Amino acid sequence: MTPNGEPIIPDPIRSLMQTQHPGIAGEIEGAITTLRKLQKIAGPPEAARPPGAGVAEPSGAGVAEPSADATTDGAPAAGGAAGVPPAEIGAARSEGRSPPALAAGDSFGRYQIVRQLGKGAMGAVYLAYDSQLQRHVALKTPILGGSPHTVARFFREARAAAQIRSPYVCPIHDVGQIGGVYYLSMAYIDGRPLSRAVAERRLGDARAIAALTQKIARGMQKAHEQGIVHRDLKPDNIMIDGDGEPVVMDFGLARRVDDDVRLTTPGSILGTAAYMSPEQVDGDLEALGPATDVYSLGVVFYELLTGRLPFQGTFTAVLRQIAQGEPPRPSSVNPALGVDSPAERVCLRMMAKSPANRCPSMGAVVEALDEAFPRERPADDAKPSMRKRLLSWAAGLFTRRTGARPSAGAPPGSSAERTLAGSGSGPQEKKDRQSGDQTVDLPRSHGS
Repeated sequence: MTPNGEPIIPDPIRSLMQTQHPGIAGEIEGAITTLRKLQKIAGPPEAARPPGAGVAEPSGAGVAEPSADATTDGAPAAGGAAGVPPAEIGAARSEGRSPPALAAGDSFGRYQIVRQLGKGAMGAVYLAYDSQLQRHVALKTPILGGSPHTVARFFREARAAAQIRSPYVCPIHDVGQIGGVYYLSMAYIDGRPLSRAVAERRLGDARAIAALTQKIARGMQKAHEQGIVHRDLKPDNIMIDGDGEPVVMDFGLARRVDDDVRLTTPGSILGTAAYMSPEQVDGDLEALGPATDVYSLGVVFYELLTGRLPFQGTFTAVLRQIAQGEPPRPSSVNPALGVDSPAERVCLRMMAKSPANRCPSMGAVVEALDEAFPRERPADDAKPSMRKRLLSWAAGLFTRRTGARPSAGAPPGSSAERTLAGSGSGPQEKKDRQSGDQTVDLPRSHGS
């Protein structure tokens, strides 16, 4: 290391590496450049730091592997927070600076940065190319600060989401740290957030909205079956992909229902205020379960149906209304729904104040919406089939010729049916054709 913290990589050695490995020469140069950026953020090495500087030494560029420094087994690390190895805790106890901004063309471990997708107070998300698996991914570099508990929550988000298998939940590919910078690699969803679709009011009628909500509920049911609660379900965390299908994202506040480790203090509030359940507003961690997500999805359903949130106002006013008030009926905001419509009943049940009065599970939400919006029979099913039309014609012909009325319940292929089907020849058929009584014009039988 140089006194400035830069890696000592003489040009001859660099040239030798690039000569021996021409296929990855660009990646080698990119890795060196990225390492220098990371070391500038982290500060000089221990020998060059003034006493008490307290900035952790970067662990070096490289993807975290399942080893002593990995966090895939969920076991508490010695001397640190549950499930977080000492090396990660050391990085988390740094000054908590924001991760370095990555530019198009930069290398970040095995990932090649294509462009930035978004940046906010919680970090940045990039479109990146995974050179090892040869696919595009969304690469998240969150701002975790210096708290080991925050790092623990971040890794728990990855563990939670990685266990879910559903087309309506965004899969997690990889998690770790490179040079002290934490990252999360997930599927890249080429689409738009549901919040934008709400703003543009391009969601269709109540039936289409119910179908969309059902798909979200199916994805969340898979999460709940794994014992995982999202706790921050909202339109910003739901993407609509190119096929118009919803994909639940960002289990950033997720926790396992059966997990004994508490990363938050009782009485604290986690979640986005407008979509919080009453038990979240109360800060009762023990009460948080699948019913919490049912309530939040009910708020999303309400917003999709009406175009507005059920409770509005300042932060404290919204929390007070969630805890004590009742939302306006959706039909009072959108009269087209109809008073006490099936959609309204399901929505208000999902948003019941007491978890015991809500739909007991996301699967129950799917069933309730199925009952509220029975599947429409295709128009073709309402038309009689050609076979039925033929039999009807033959039955009418048989009745006119013999004066007898055949059994309506004769099974297909029975002697009665064969008699009917074979009795359409002769002079009477000509007469019937001329009178136009028959409904289907059949060709004459051979030999007539």
